[in-house]
Amino acid sequence: MPDPARQPFHWKILRAINGLHFSLGLPLIARLPAAAGIRFARMFGRLHHRLDLDWRTVALSTHFVRERTAQALAQINPAGAPAEQGRAAPAPDRRVRQRFEIAVREELEAHWFINQRIRSTHCRFIGFEPVRALQRSGQGIVFLTFHYDAPLVGVVHMGRAGIPLNLMTSSQVELDCVPRSVQHYFRNKYAAIQQHLNGGRTLHAETHLKSFYTGLRKGCSAVILGEAPAVQDEDGIVVRFMHRRRAFAPGAVRLAERTRSPLVPFVCECTGAGQYRIEFGAPLLPTADGSHAANQQALYEFIEKRIQAHPEKWWAADLLPSFRQLD
Repeated sequence: MPDPARQPFHWKILRAINGLHFSLGLPLIARLPAAAGIRFARMFGRLHHRLDLDWRTVALSTHFVRERTAQALAQINPAGAPAEQGRAAPAPDRRVRQRFEIAVREELEAHWFINQRIRSTHCRFIGFEPVRALQRSGQGIVFLTFHYDAPLVGVVHMGRAGIPLNLMTSSQVELDCVPRSVQHYFRNKYAAIQQHLNGGRTLHAETHLKSFYTGLRKGCSAVILGEAPAVQDEDGIVVRFMHRRRAFAPGAVRLAERTRSPLVPFVCECTGAGQYRIEFGAPLLPTADGSHAANQQALYEFIEKRIQAHPEKWWAADLLPSFRQLD
């Protein structure tokens, strides 16, 4: 019996659903009160889970997110790993479904940026004073986070709190294979975010990398969502992450080293409808020669611990199986 996922008609249907999602569904629910919008986002996420639907699967005409997320969960909490403190872990299938729900909620939040509704949200900062002190001294900071829960809400609130920020984005969202509705969504999202960056900009790494170096030297911090594997292991940042040694793309660390800037990891989590919490790690300072070699493990360990507590919130977890295990 033919595999439906290999049939052109299958992908025509999914492209149509994806197009309606971005051009009609998200803009509509973004106008609802926050709690109602989040409930609808959860419903959309459950549908996407059933269909294994993500804008990347449509762009590539390949299903992979659901399966690779399940593989990642097995690597994050392998058999025999310590149980989470104080509560039973949800079943893996449920966590995979929750990943889709959180991903759609993040797309909803992007429309709150576009509609200027983000101003009505509230964000609590944890560990912000050392960051504020560095920023007041005129020091540019390289912030590292992952595609975990609500990272861009965190970026917007950091900018609104007075930190000049350049946000690193990617031109991959402009490739011809990416549906036009998705390209339109990203253009609008980045333009809306830029209004809150306190003078900074959203800039593609492929075309504006020099601007990040220049900005850091002038006191404009940089934000990198940096959980991609290194293209070549020997050029990556090798740390122990999720029970194995893995090589991460070196962008954030190299940027900090070449500008002698501190590194600060952070995560932003949704704590209720329109309510968020940003938690910063302690600033990691370079040595006298600008090296961050001694800080690399602590940088990724901060984010690792948050993911281990709530792996379903890491909606780019499907990247984890792409890492070679270096042990």
